[in-house]
Amino acid sequence: AQLLLSKENLPQAEVNQALADVQAARRALNGQVTDLSPLNAAVAASASVQSSSAYYNGSESSRQAYDVAVAAAQALLSQATVSQAQVSQVLAAVESAKSALDGQATDLSQLTAAVAAQVSVQSSPVYYNGSESSRQAYDAAVAAAQALLSQATVSQAQVSQALAAVESAKSALDGQVTERSALESAVQTASLLRQTDARYLNASKAVKQAYDQAFAQAQASLAGELLSQARADQLLATLLAAQEALDGRSSVKPKEETLLSGKEEEEVVLSPMDPPRRRLVSKGGASPNQASKQAVFWSSSVGALPKTASRSNPMVLWLGFVSGLLSVFVFFQKRRN
Repeated sequence: AQLLLSKENLPQAEVNQALADVQAARRALNGQVTDLSPLNAAVAASASVQSSSAYYNGSESSRQAYDVAVAAAQALLSQATVSQAQVSQVLAAVESAKSALDGQATDLSQLTAAVAAQVSVQSSPVYYNGSESSRQAYDAAVAAAQALLSQATVSQAQVSQALAAVESAKSALDGQVTERSALESAVQTASLLRQTDARYLNASKAVKQAYDQAFAQAQASLAGELLSQARADQLLATLLAAQEALDGRSSVKPKEETLLSGKEEEEVVLSPMDPPRRRLVSKGGASPNQASKQAVFWSSSVGALPKTASRSNPMVLWLGFVSGLLSVFVFFQKRRN
């Protein structure tokens, strides 16, 4: 019909025939309206696909192929005229790329176990005796892992990265086992001091209470499993300071005690009937003049040293009396003979 129109002086019969042919061919066209719904659905499903482990745990090449196919489908849908063949071809490319995604479900078990181990790690000396920076780094790594586990979509790469950060921070903890010996020794000393030392026994009430409190805290901390080095050092310092503050004094010594140094006790027996008594004598050899000037301390349990001739022993008197009678008897017997 177009060729015929380009000619001049056309017979009417040829024009009528060409028109009839065009109309007949038009009526013979059997194409249907292009169905875009499957392609629209595939494009809309890309958000769901990209949030699945098959996509975000898949290889980079498979993810790129899927993204390219979806982008081509979106471009086709934006055109005014799209054939069914084009739609079918693009849809097949999207479905093929989706099927090629090779990601697996994310394994969270190792990261979950590392987070759960935080309580155990924080109860160990490597943590509570570690430097502040190492403890903060570990706590931050665990907090990041907990936040990741709370997300709905987590890739295996994210999990692996968070797990590596937790393990690295854990290995960097630099605490050592708490040195308890000094505190234990101080508590043992305090236990004995509270029973025997006049500094405690005769101390003022407030000072004694402060010492008892420091002793009780140190003793309780040693009985517990968790004792940081900082806490042990603090308790030791407090206990020693409280011990230094004890203000009790020893009782005043009796006046009879010697003020001379270097004395030691020895037993002195005045007579066979007397109980042994103790006195302080100088160590080593002393000159007669020095010995005469030394004060002698007699234990208060046996009384003071008696003055010369101030007290007679009963046995001596009895023996003297018997000796006198015998002497008189012998005298008169000799006179009779």
